[in-house]
Amino acid sequence: WPDELLSQDLPNARMLSFSYDSAARRGATQGRWSLPQAGKALVDTLMEVDVGKHERPVVFVAHSLGGLVVKQACVELSKQAAYGLRAEQREAAGRLLSSIKGAVFYGTAHVGSRLADWLASTGIELVPALKT
Repeated sequence: WPDELLSQDLPNARMLSFSYDSAARRGATQGRWSLPQAGKALVDTLMEVDVGKHERPVVFVAHSLGGLVVKQACVELSKQAAYGLRAEQREAAGRLLSSIKGAVFYGTAHVGSRLADWLASTGIELVPALKT
């Protein structure tokens, strides 16, 4: 939907979408990625398609758990920029990190969720990333 809604107002913008499995219940058949795994997958995907290579501004728009994935991706990028095994990896991560100019979070529980506390009281085990 972002492409459909924003492309008229931002005709020169390159819009990418990142899909991940967001099931929150541990017993679900989906949702097997941890938050660090999802963040790393986002970084790997952005690097694969050369985001940051040409130092064009990057702005993330993220909803709900996606906001936490974006924040985790920034942590991963910081690690790679500082401690990457190869100089090329450190440089690419640094370029991408410096290209990030903003983020819009909506419906993101930055400090946890009362719903997570309530679900925990019911005995339902949550994915660790959603625990407060």
